[in-house]
Amino acid sequence: MARLLGWLGGPLIWAAHFLIVYGSESLFCTRGTAGAYPAFLAIVTAAALAGLGVLILREARLTRNGTGAHFMDRLSLLLSVAGAIAVVATSLPILLVPACISFAVG
Repeated sequence: MARLLGWLGGPLIWAAHFLIVYGSESLFCTRGTAGAYPAFLAIVTAAALAGLGVLILREARLTRNGTGAHFMDRLSLLLSVAGAIAVVATSLPILLVPACISFAVG
């Protein structure tokens, strides 16, 4: 089970980051604390990138030493790198567009 979680660690960290970031934005907006949201976003994104960095370094070390020559180990490295790119791509629009903007329809 631990090996399976290691293989899927990149996508799981990205999915958790995505859910936390977008789910918490609505909570910050409804509670009137939108000013604290960028700091929260920075902390969550840094934690996700740190976790992905650990996975990337571990898989790169295994691949470089020849012990991680299996397809799934190389795929895990690729998925972790893709997860890091996805975390950054998820966070950038939130930083560029202000939170809690309501659009009037009609």
